[in-house]
Amino acid sequence: MKFTCWSQSPETLITNAPGWDEADATESEQDVKADMEPYVDPKTLKRETAEWIESHIDDDGNIEKI
Repeated sequence: MKFTCWSQSPETLITNAPGWDEADATESEQDVKADMEPYVDPKTLKRETAEWIESHIDDDGNIEKI
């Protein structure tokens, strides 16, 4: 399964910056936002990530491009 455009999704996994548009940010800005995210235990992170991917994947196994 191939995942594309993870960081350019219309919805973000970043919770600490409401209204922030990840698609308009540089990779460096995205890294800083990710580093500032509150700690989430690995089990929860795995579950939330899997749910996010499942809700954004197309029939070919790709994440939708914006």
